[in-house]
Amino acid sequence: MAIRVMVADDNAHFSRLLQRGIEGEPDMEWAGAVEDGRSALAFLPVWQPDVLVLDLVMPHLDGFGVLEQLRRDGDGATGKIKVVVVSAFGQEDLIERAMGLGAHYYCMKPMEMGILLQRIREAVRRPDPVPRRVRDPRLEEHVARMMSDLGVPAHYKGYLYLREAIMQVSEQPELLSRVTKGLYPNVARRFGTTADKVERAIRHAIEATWTRGNLPRLNEIFTYAVDMRTGKPTNSSFIARMADEVSLAARNGRGLGA
Repeated sequence: MAIRVMVADDNAHFSRLLQRGIEGEPDMEWAGAVEDGRSALAFLPVWQPDVLVLDLVMPHLDGFGVLEQLRRDGDGATGKIKVVVVSAFGQEDLIERAMGLGAHYYCMKPMEMGILLQRIREAVRRPDPVPRRVRDPRLEEHVARMMSDLGVPAHYKGYLYLREAIMQVSEQPELLSRVTKGLYPNVARRFGTTADKVERAIRHAIEATWTRGNLPRLNEIFTYAVDMRTGKPTNSSFIARMADEVSLAARNGRGLGA
């Protein structure tokens, strides 16, 4: 059965692009688009999508309001709808809040259409909770190449922590809902350190990358993932963006093989 997809986003151009992408996939079906949260809640029970692609910043009712209502609905008509959040904002508190309210994935705009279509499929097909899987032995090498291309300094302690965090999120995207209480402690246990030291070391590595890394490549990947207050992406947005790149490469048979 085809996956029915609905979008709630006040950017009509984005919705049209997604519609064309959905209509080109044999296993997907376009349900419709709305431009605000109130309309999303009104049309969800009418269109009955399997997946809602949801922006966070919309008029009348924002994406968080929609997520909160879906959570309250629980086992009702709309409570089982899978939600993929798309947003140009990558602050850690926003990502954690959205995932904590039940979003299945959080994608940073702009993103490759292939990544978004993959996330839509995974939202429907991935069992909950996610079973732990054996790590692809080529994953670490591929992530290392990506980080080298960006100019992440390999001699920094945060390099190892960052590489591990990217791999863990590429395998278990739900960790983005628990960066502070889940992801950092996981990485800390892997290296025999503390979550606070992991967070600081990753931040230091990202700051160093922005100072003397491959700026053209960084700007290409993180154009809309930069925190306006610091001029750099947050730890969460950097990790999320890199994990998306890993997923796209794996899907297309690049880097990880096919």
